[in-house]
Amino acid sequence: MEKGECFVVVLGRELKTAKDVDLFAMALEAGAMAEGTVIVDLSRVSSLTTDMLNLLAAPRGNHDKLPWLVGPLSSLVYKRLIQSGTFDSFRLFSSVESATGESA
Repeated sequence: MEKGECFVVVLGRELKTAKDVDLFAMALEAGAMAEGTVIVDLSRVSSLTTDMLNLLAAPRGNHDKLPWLVGPLSSLVYKRLIQSGTFDSFRLFSSVESATGESA
């Protein structure tokens, strides 16, 4: 990846199984290894499990950067981020397009 490029992870649904969580963790690790900005699209996710939140909030890569999050966020995802105290730790965007425009 060239400087300024990004790695986008799109979640199409909730993570319901241990395999789902493992695949999400692998996607986040792959993004960190690519050394670009990791962007996670949560627009199709209606709730945020503890496993998902823990994976999102765990710094990865050389710069310990957290992924950028894309919505629109459901009310349950928004509430979970606020209640966990992690909301202000993430950069939030309304669309993948707006996030990728910021990564350049």
